[in-house]
Amino acid sequence: MKTYGVIMAGGGGTRFWPLSRKSKPKQFLNLSGKDTMVMDTANRLATFTAPEDVFIVTGKGFVESTVASTEKLLKADHILGEPAARNTAACIGYAAMEIV
Repeated sequence: MKTYGVIMAGGGGTRFWPLSRKSKPKQFLNLSGKDTMVMDTANRLATFTAPEDVFIVTGKGFVESTVASTEKLLKADHILGEPAARNTAACIGYAAMEIV
């Protein structure tokens, strides 16, 4: 059985205010001093799963920014734009349906 890694990269820009904003939520912040949070997470996950098996689910408005932020590691078609923010279970279900 093949194993996939899925990163949920959602955010409304409120939790790390004033660093994060609606236009630049937490997943695009560099808090580690190395890279953005989403890229740090993708790098960690890629130690367990092949990078070609890693997917990111983000809001449809952040697909382009996520592609640009992760282009060193992930393919653009592995960035999934969630049609509507519906929390964790719906995000996981959406990712599973898109991957299958």
